[in-house]
Amino acid sequence: EGTQQERVVVAGDAAEEEEDSSSLRRFFLSRLATKYCIDCICYPVLLASTRAIVLRGDQESSWERVRLWCREEGLLTLFGGLAASLLSTALEEAFDFLLASCIDRCAEGSKVDMTDRLVLKACGGSVVSLFTAPVNYVGVIQRCQSPFPGLLQPRPLMTILRGLPWRGSLNQLVLFGGILGINVRLIQWKLQLQAQEDDDDE
Repeated sequence: EGTQQERVVVAGDAAEEEEDSSSLRRFFLSRLATKYCIDCICYPVLLASTRAIVLRGDQESSWERVRLWCREEGLLTLFGGLAASLLSTALEEAFDFLLASCIDRCAEGSKVDMTDRLVLKACGGSVVSLFTAPVNYVGVIQRCQSPFPGLLQPRPLMTILRGLPWRGSLNQLVLFGGILGINVRLIQWKLQLQAQEDDDDE
């Protein structure tokens, strides 16, 4: 009888944990959907401000330009580059989450303090940004593409990709990857010294 009651309690706890996990997942997904909906709604403002930088010598107001673009190219012109922009944001969030999870998992059970974890996350974030930068570049270029004078002429996606600064990104990857490796090694030495000091004290 006692064993049966324990099983009921364990089953009840498991059901509560599953329900909490399910509600947390729903909250996360709803929050994510809300964020991307807001990004989509506000995207025309981002497009107009980006084009305003390119057309800084133009005397027309931003509102007049937006009306002209919509009249000549249609409303969808205000969402040029939206897919690349959303993909860039999603990749950044996914990589940041994976990076933080890996650091926390590797540091679990060790004496890595919060400062060292922040250093690793900052260095790792610099490396991660290099993988998402090409998608961000594509989004910016597509925002500025239009047949109107003063803006970039529309080009196929593959042409845009071939024109990206891949060599510079590779150099930055080597640099930031080296900095990350040095910091990881320094933290390892620090932990080894702390372990030796603890052994000497014992």
